[in-house]
Amino acid sequence: MAEINSTLGDIRGKVGNLVLYEGKGNKTLLRGWSMERKVFKESQKRHATAFGTLAALKLWLGKVIKIGFPDNGRKLKGYNAFMSANLGKAITVKKKDPEKPVNKRKKATEEFSGTVDHQALRVAAGPLTPPTVELSIDLKRREACFTHKAMAIEAVDCFLDDRIYAVLLDDKEWIASTWEICRRGEDGTLVIPFPERTKAKNVALYVFATSEDGRYASDSICLHVPSRS
Repeated sequence: MAEINSTLGDIRGKVGNLVLYEGKGNKTLLRGWSMERKVFKESQKRHATAFGTLAALKLWLGKVIKIGFPDNGRKLKGYNAFMSANLGKAITVKKKDPEKPVNKRKKATEEFSGTVDHQALRVAAGPLTPPTVELSIDLKRREACFTHKAMAIEAVDCFLDDRIYAVLLDDKEWIASTWEICRRGEDGTLVIPFPERTKAKNVALYVFATSEDGRYASDSICLHVPSRS
């Protein structure tokens, strides 16, 4: 806030992003005025829809994100790293009525819808080499079997004591579960049952690796996408 002394007499009202008004002692005072940014263009509304869809997804992916996007001293970590890795890549945005022009008075979600592209979605990201894991699904038993074959030789971006993880997502029921399969230098098999209220057609399955101390991760690999996508 600032006080204005002017030879022009009383000055009141808004000029640009500044507001002039009368204060105590009939003094003219000046303050800033914050303009709320409006989303009018189609490109802006598409971006807003994608961002909102991804932001809602991260709310129930907390435990997965904590492992897959670890704090290792880098600028982006956790939720921010998850958003950066997936925004513009993992959400498909469609116009609800393609024939109608964009209405500036409507919210983005009134005209557009966002859906998750599970194949493109990254539930982990980092410099390590992704693991090689085979997956088989038994629909009758409602279970998934992950099989990892031991790696014999270490390299600069993959180590024998790296942890190999499996992830199950069901974005219809907001279910996200993570299991450690084994270490990279071990043969390992993990059988996970589908949660009781989950339908097999809604399940997405991923694998990724982290360093033994959990400070670094690999990019995730999607092994199975929902049949509805």
